[in-house]
Amino acid sequence: MKDPVDAELLQQACDEARPLAGYFFQKVIWEKREAHLAPNDAPFRVRIGHVQPHIPEDTDDYQLACSCEGNQIFFDWFHFLADGRGGSQLMTLVLKLYCNLRYGTAFACEPLVSDPPYDIEDILARYPESQVENDMQKEVTQTSEAKASARPGPAGQAEPAGCRSAAGGQTVQRADGPLLQGGPGVPWPG
Repeated sequence: MKDPVDAELLQQACDEARPLAGYFFQKVIWEKREAHLAPNDAPFRVRIGHVQPHIPEDTDDYQLACSCEGNQIFFDWFHFLADGRGGSQLMTLVLKLYCNLRYGTAFACEPLVSDPPYDIEDILARYPESQVENDMQKEVTQTSEAKASARPGPAGQAEPAGCRSAAGGQTVQRADGPLLQGGPGVPWPG
């Protein structure tokens, strides 16, 4: 900003942004190793000075933090939950609201549209082909004893451990049947 930031006006801008950007003003709830969002009735506090907070521990469980120092405004967020959700649109909204309050501008401040959270069951139902077994999920069986380290293969390439060399060639047997073979001067696949 050109001028020092007025923390009280920034607080007011954040308070006005809450109903316009509801997704970002929720609290983080941990259940074992999963994070969920829920409404947060605690006041959202703009901090003075920029010491990066531990989110959600230092932010009254909010997934977002806002602070200011001098002529700078800082936003911190819980990346796991907030990335890809329109963070730049939120920051733009807060800055527009702040400028409207500080300088009397008339920026339009529309509510941010948030996508609903992922419904894994719905995604799996809509895309059943994602559950079909493919070649990448097949086991590889070895045709000779596995070695802990790779041996030199053709043309100086490393031969994967567990492949056998016979007369300068390698053979790998996949569980579904096809043999992969390489010989002198034949590049090893991969």
